[in-house]
Amino acid sequence: MRPKINKKKINPKQNIVGASSAPVGRLLRKFVSIVGAIVGVFVLVASVAAYGYVSAANRAFEEHLRLAEEAERSELEKLGIETEPEEQPEILSEDDLIRHTTALLVGLDVVAGLTDALMVGVFNHDTMEITLISLPRDTYIQLSSQTVREMQAGGGFPPSNGITRLGYVHSHGRARGIEFLQAEVEGLLGFRMDYYVKVETDAFRTIVDTLGGVEMEIRPQGLFYSDPYQNLRIAIPGGVQHLDGEMAEGLVRFRSYPLGDITRNEVQRDFMEALFSQAFTREAIASNAVQYLTIFLDYVETNFGILNVPRYARYVGRLNEASISTFPLPGNLAGRFFTPDYSEIRLLTQGIFFEDWMLDYYAGHLQDAYDIPYEELDIMVLNGGSVSGLATRSAEMLREVGFLNVNTGDFGFSRRAQTRIIAHNEEHAALVAAHFPQALVEATNPSNRVIIDSHDVVVIIGLSER
Repeated sequence: MRPKINKKKINPKQNIVGASSAPVGRLLRKFVSIVGAIVGVFVLVASVAAYGYVSAANRAFEEHLRLAEEAERSELEKLGIETEPEEQPEILSEDDLIRHTTALLVGLDVVAGLTDALMVGVFNHDTMEITLISLPRDTYIQLSSQTVREMQAGGGFPPSNGITRLGYVHSHGRARGIEFLQAEVEGLLGFRMDYYVKVETDAFRTIVDTLGGVEMEIRPQGLFYSDPYQNLRIAIPGGVQHLDGEMAEGLVRFRSYPLGDITRNEVQRDFMEALFSQAFTREAIASNAVQYLTIFLDYVETNFGILNVPRYARYVGRLNEASISTFPLPGNLAGRFFTPDYSEIRLLTQGIFFEDWMLDYYAGHLQDAYDIPYEELDIMVLNGGSVSGLATRSAEMLREVGFLNVNTGDFGFSRRAQTRIIAHNEEHAALVAAHFPQALVEATNPSNRVIIDSHDVVVIIGLSER
């Protein structure tokens, strides 16, 4: 459409200069029209090109996800792992969840839209206990055909057969990503989420800085990693560190461990424990209430509204009573792939919501006594201390006293002061513990099951060892 130009009527009695301005005016109008048309075409072409570029980028990213998932399914089949997940347990009824509040905690990679950190928190109103369950983002799940259709209708590109990883659900779901992710987590664990809390990585840094940072022990060799695509550079020295926002982000996103996401989930749980213990005491909340409220309003996406506050205000004064228990998601790890064990997940959730079940849950994971010759015990010694060579020296000592099958490695999880001995069988633990007088002995339980894996006994050298 031609731009509207105000026309001025020419008086024929005007002087010669005025008379000659008519053709000039027509030329000016033609010039403006031509320029306007060129600009319009340029804008149209630029818009189409931009749309095409963005669409192509989205398609390329989705194609990357599709090809990656196909390659992973092929690798799973080579490893002999079933690509069809087990049937999920029934959802606990609302009556079962009385006196508990549940929340889905999501750390989102702002570049790719994938979930970098994923946890579920359960708060027991009576005991003031907070339970955290960490979920590996590489957990394989089966989307229903209805979910696949709804994601496609919303512009997402989920696998047509619905087999995907938990960390991709938010991206597949597009605008409804958190809704789909919450539904899948509920199906995985077998109970409803009251709330969700979603934080993007850039906001996470600001939150930690505002809270004053978090102090944690970092493995001796430190954490070092670089990924320009995600604008991520991790450089955290070993030892006790006071983590600012950037360092804390690097800690919770670092995954270059021998066990990958499994170790990262353990580190994330330790970080959350440190964060709660340092930043959410009664005194800290009283001193920083305004800052905390500002963070909540500016950086957190959640369905927890201001009208929910009165329900929980009475618990603030009892924060010094709160305790935190952390658990990994029960399942099996093969390479980078994690498949959930729904029968054990059900046992874990029963233990969380029905306290009299918890002892049964722990007891169910203690193997019956079995007779293994002294020299055939499979022992793994991991260096969780601050001095290099500790695991090797300890392994040599065990071999000298008759334990022949002893291997060594580095403990990638968070450090502990005392040496720990984890065993399926208490008699085996006692045999090894006799050579580590200051060690703490632990039976196999849900929180350390991934660490012991297929070994009979695991020794984790503590920071107190020299």
